[in-house]
Amino acid sequence: MMQAVNPHLAARTPDEALDALKSQLMAYSAGDPPFDRKRRLRESPRSWWEQLLTHDGADVLAVRCTSF
Repeated sequence: MMQAVNPHLAARTPDEALDALKSQLMAYSAGDPPFDRKRRLRESPRSWWEQLLTHDGADVLAVRCTSF
C-alpha cells in the first residue's frame, strides 16, 4: 500500500511513518542534523528538502514538504 502512495516510504508501515514523522518534526524544530544544513547559494527550498528524501532521519518529513 505504501509503495503505491509514495515509493520513498515503501519500506515503512503507516505506524512507522507516523512515528518517524513525529521524531523528524522534533529534530527539525530543534535544528538537529540533518536539518542543520544551510541552504546553498541559489538552492531553492524544494531542492533543499529533496536532498533529504534519501536520509533516514529526514525522509518522511521531506516527502511531506516536497509534496506541495
